[in-house]
Amino acid sequence: MKKILEILSKNAKIQAQEIATMLHTSVENIKEQIKKLEKERVIVKYKAVINWDKVKTDIVHAIIEVKVIPIRGKGFDQTAKRIY
Repeated sequence: MKKILEILSKNAKIQAQEIATMLHTSVENIKEQIKKLEKERVIVKYKAVINWDKVKTDIVHAIIEVKVIPIRGKGFDQTAKRIY
C-alpha cells in the first residue's frame, strides 16, 4: 500500500496498469487497493501541479510597500480604505 501511495504522490495520473507493472502485481489488485485507500480517506483527492511559468497571462502581480502612521482614534482602518 505504501508503494502505491508513493507512486501516486509523484504522479496522480498514472494508470493502474503501470503501477501493477512497477510493483509486479495484478491490475485488479492495484485498483482494489486504490479504491480501499479512497474509501478510508487515506487518499483524499488528486491534485494538479502546475508550472505557472508556462501559463500565458496578461495579469501583472506587484508588491507595494507603504509606510503609514496610524490616525489617533482610528488606527490603520481609514488609511487602509484610502489605499484600497
